[in-house]
Order: sequence, then structure tokens, then C-alpha cells
Amino acid sequence: MNDEKINVLEKIMVKIFILLCLFGCFVIVDYSIDKVKDNLRDTQGVKTVFYAVPNIDTSFKTFMDYEKITNKASKQYEMQQKAITNNDGLRMYDGKYMIALGSYYSENCGDEFIITLDNNEKLHCILGDQKDDLHTNDTKQYIEKNGNLVEFIVETDKLPEKVKQMGDASFISEQFEGEILSIEKIVK
Repeated sequence: MNDEKINVLEKIMVKIFILLCLFGCFVIVDYSIDKVKDNLRDTQGVKTVFYAVPNIDTSFKTFMDYEKITNKASKQYEMQQKAITNNDGLRMYDGKYMIALGSYYSENCGDEFIITLDNNEKLHCILGDQKDDLHTNDTKQYIEKNGNLVEFIVETDKLPEKVKQMGDASFISEQFEGEILSIEKIVK
């Protein structure tokens, strides 16, 4: 990359930094100059806040059975009563994949996210459960033992056999394969 292109990218990054500070959305993003362009996403008119993705292998996507959510007084339980299971065994709420994330991304069940994978798939998701901070890394983003960032909420009996064998929702279809490039929270 020549010096002129680097200077242009640096100016763009400074402008983004200033805008994020003005709107109280400051996020430290650990991307090399070469990856910045690849991680700027067109959200098609939807307002989002871009969150940092850790510099780890994020291709492993665990799952949990929705029946593990048993507190009838919780928002999680309430959402499951309105959710359905799709043909792949994934729980869906208002057309969105139900997931669990670390508290770095949100502590509010019902928050919506756009998760972009390195295969250019954009998954419209909704927070249906919260990962316990005791199980996540120091920044509350992912599970350290396997790099799990996004956990899908499922009906285990309806999952494809390969997914159950591998313990990884990436095996549902090509749509779910790959590393997570970005997580954007939809602002309403």
C-alpha cells in the first residue's frame, strides 16, 4: 500500500474517531490498516453502533438449548414463549436468529445485532440470553477456552446431526461458516 493511500485511510480513521467521540460511541478497534476498508459495512440505512471484535479465531459458534432458560420471570423466558424453531433447529424471534453474547456487547435481551461473517453473510440476530461474565474473558466478549463469541439458541433435537457431533453451529450451512468480522448493534 503506498504512502498516499495510507494517509487517506489515516484521515478517514481520525474522522471516524472524532464522530464516535461526539456521539459517545468510542470503541477501540484492533484492525490493521489493510483490514479497515474491508470492515466498513453498508448497513443500508439502518443506524448501528460498531463494536470491536477480538483478534482471535471467531469461527467456532456454540449453541445452547432454549429449554435451559427456566426462570419464568426473566425477559429471556418471555422471549422464548414467542419464539419459533426453524427447519435447522435455530430459535427465531420476529424473523431474527436468537443468540447469546457477552456483556461487552449488551446486557439487554431484545437488543438487535447485525453479525457479518468473512463469507460476506450478514446475520440479523436478537439477544435472547446473556453469557455469564464469569465464563467470558476479561473484556466480557468471548469464551477463552474455544474463542466462542456468538452462541446460537437452538432446539437441540431439531439440529442437523453434523452440528450436534461437532458442537458448532457453523455446520448448519455455508451461510454460518467463517469468522466473525463485525458486530453491529442496531440503534432504535
